[in-house]
Amino acid sequence: MPAPLRKGLELAQKLSNAKVELECTRVRLGVSSGSGSCGSLENACMRVAAYEQALGEFMDTHAGSNGRRQLKLCRALYLRMLVSSAPVRLATWPEGRRYAEMPSSQLYEAVSNRLERAELDSIECSLSSQERTVYMCLLAFYRDEVPG
Repeated sequence: MPAPLRKGLELAQKLSNAKVELECTRVRLGVSSGSGSCGSLENACMRVAAYEQALGEFMDTHAGSNGRRQLKLCRALYLRMLVSSAPVRLATWPEGRRYAEMPSSQLYEAVSNRLERAELDSIECSLSSQERTVYMCLLAFYRDEVPG
């Protein structure tokens, strides 16, 4: 994998992790996600903003249109893998449990799963017909390569 693509994927995952941490912090403190002020969540908000800026700058300087397509497709494949493994990861936890009632590890997994699904949906909706064709081929290829 080319170094710029790896760097872009790392930044995208760091941004994703920061968003999960922010949402988990909001849940633990009972602050709604639509709250205008971060208050005690300032550090988590600043981390998300910093990674958004870093990823945006990376995209502007290191990823031409081909790099953006590669990053989008690789990120979608990674998210697809995470989403497909979620039932196994979340299977032992009671369904219908509210976020506020979950232990920290379960809360992190549940929030991650929700945000990963949303990001994957967003990427898949943004794919051009050409990107969608490549994506479907890659999904078929990797599905055939996975044992089991």
